[in-house]
Amino acid sequence: MSFNLSDATRRGFIKAGAAAAAISAIPSVRADDDAAPKAKDAPPLPTRKLGRSGVEVSILNQGCAVNITPRLLDYAYAKGIRYFDTADCYGRGQSEKVVGKWFDKTGKRKEIFLVTKCHPHGGPKEMVGMVDERLEALKTDYIDLFFMHALCDKEYPAESVNWPKSDEFKEASEKLKKSGKVKLVGFSTHADERAEALSNAAEGGFADAIMVKYDPRTKKSDKMNAALDKCVKAGIGLIAMKTQSSSQAFKDRWAKLTKSSLSVQQAVVKGVLSDERLTGMTSHMENLKQIDENTAAARDIKMAAADHDLLMSLYAEGPHYMCEVCGGECADAIGRPNALHDVTRSVMYYERYGHRSTGRELYQSLAPNMINLSDEELGMAAAACKDGLDYPAIFAKARRYFG
Repeated sequence: MSFNLSDATRRGFIKAGAAAAAISAIPSVRADDDAAPKAKDAPPLPTRKLGRSGVEVSILNQGCAVNITPRLLDYAYAKGIRYFDTADCYGRGQSEKVVGKWFDKTGKRKEIFLVTKCHPHGGPKEMVGMVDERLEALKTDYIDLFFMHALCDKEYPAESVNWPKSDEFKEASEKLKKSGKVKLVGFSTHADERAEALSNAAEGGFADAIMVKYDPRTKKSDKMNAALDKCVKAGIGLIAMKTQSSSQAFKDRWAKLTKSSLSVQQAVVKGVLSDERLTGMTSHMENLKQIDENTAAARDIKMAAADHDLLMSLYAEGPHYMCEVCGGECADAIGRPNALHDVTRSVMYYERYGHRSTGRELYQSLAPNMINLSDEELGMAAAACKDGLDYPAIFAKARRYFG
């Protein structure tokens, strides 16, 4: 592999404790603000091996679905992040170009573990023809990890859940890696069928890595835990995403009840990274303060038992915007094809993240027959949801927000 942190990584582990203590408080300004302070370079963040590949990658990575800027990437790098995650669709197609310009400007391509994603709706074989456009946008001649994005979402056929063990995906993966344009291949998934997709990947045995929706509640799901264990046994690297889905809903309660100085965001980072099955996590950090807080938490993932217990109790109380615990019982309760997961995700983007255009685009991409659910059907879904999602209220919001 051309990507290797080697001595820098080892020094990073040794210096991590001292570096965390030295991090100073920095105002929460936009990362593209000319007044934004310069960060003093910190050692690279601690790393973990990405499955059987053996590649050491940062346990916290910079997600680029936000309004990514060169200044933000500069700051993430200065704080020790060496893993950037982007996609063909992020920033309406501009995210990869910003990352590519950053590589041109800084000359740091070989220091970064680069991940990007594509949407091969017609099947895995399409990935082979999609890679050159990604390389051109990113101004690089290789991608460290290439993902099929959002597997099992409604944009794919129902049989896509089986692609991770299919000969077609295996052959596409082999072609991509043999070309030298891609080092590792896998997929991302946050759909209700993600546990089945992970289990199929473990059975297929060829996926190098999977990016999967995960937050501290995931450990309560027998189905997800079994799937995660299978992937680890098969040597598949696991990257957590959408880790902060519900935490902002109880941010104020956390601040009032905790006896520590941790923000709720930092508590979630520590809670996620305490699961050693995970190689790391993606965080779409939008400003300098978020980078400061998250990198500080990633340098020392230990958390007091009282804070862990408080975090889990607040998750239990809710409210939630995405279902994590169950394996799709809400969708099964309706008894016909539906888009419960996608509608709740569109509302989450709108309300929690402030990504209104993303939420609107997702909702408006859904087939009418998948979202035109009756009050009775939504009531049945709510009754079956183990996280207590109020589907009638969520769907009412979606219709109001997105028309």
